[in-house]
This record gives sequence, structure tokens and C-alpha cells, in this order.
Amino acid sequence: RKTSDGFESVKWFREGRIDLVESYCKKDVELTGKLCLKATTDGFLLFKSRSGEILRINTKKWNQ
Repeated sequence: RKTSDGFESVKWFREGRIDLVESYCKKDVELTGKLCLKATTDGFLLFKSRSGEILRINTKKWNQ
């Protein structure tokens, strides 16, 4: 799960809280890597849309 969002990190940057920006970015990259690995291993990703619907994304071509 994401710990925050990009808008929050901009606020932290403006406040001089580079430590929080750095932590947020590291966790975001870690999460992105895990999602990419799962997508290429399983061949799909499931996620919930804003309306609450579960959607399936085919990722089989990501390995090519």
C-alpha cells in the first residue's frame, strides 16, 4: 500500500522535510518493483477502480 501521494511529497519538499520525501520515494519505488515483478510472473494484475469494480490487466506481453 502507498504511504502517501505525490502532492504530500511536494508539501514536504516545500517545508524542507527532505527526509520524508526520500522515505516516500524509496517506498514508492519498492512498491512499483514488487508490482512489476508480480505482473510479469503472474501475467496479470488485479486492481480496484475508483467505482469499486475489480479490474484485471493482462501483462503477459510485458516479458517480451
